Amino acid sequence: MRRILSIDGGGIRGIVPACALVALETQLGKPARECFDFLAGTSTGALISAALAAGLPASQILDIYTQRANEIFTPPKIIADAERLILGYMYNPANIQRVLQSEFGQATAWTLNDSPVRLLITAKGIDTHPWYFVRDNPTNGQITGKLGLIDCAVASASAPTYFSPWTIAISGQNTVLVDGGVGVAGNPVYQACVEAFYYDDFT
Repeated sequence: MRRILSIDGGGIRGIVPACALVALETQLGKPARECFDFLAGTSTGALISAALAAGLPASQILDIYTQRANEIFTPPKIIADAERLILGYMYNPANIQRVLQSEFGQATAWTLNDSPVRLLITAKGIDTHPWYFVRDNPTNGQITGKLGLIDCAVASASAPTYFSPWTIAISGQNTVLVDGGVGVAGNPVYQACVEAFYYDDFT
């Protein structure tokens, strides 16, 4: 039997799974990423899953939600309220990127392939194309494994009306992405299970 951790979206309510992970680590006495064979996340769940993959203890992840949320949900000073309504978003996802970069340490420069645990992050292209960011392996197209771990997490968390879309260069083309919960997978447990079947040792 393999253990898959799937964390859905919900914005600041990511504090709930973060608290649960703190309790889990306290009870088991080891990092949460060592308790699971596969991590999957959408939106705020992608941020948590990426942080776990990067080796952050659950207590540090919880601190991001309780102590640094104001850094993420800070509107650009140069954009007035009326302009934000016209643009269609309130916050810049670069705020998320900056917070993660300051927390991830050596993992700041990691790609998905650098993750020591299998990982799936969802996002959606503004052209309606769904994206499932995973490490490269012989059974997939080996397209997303070289993408930045933080980039993928930020893209998944870029919820329309809250954050502007996030752009990642995929296969040499700039791809504009929004929250993975937009018609892709609010809870990516199904996608994680499907992906797991592609691994020879994952039975």
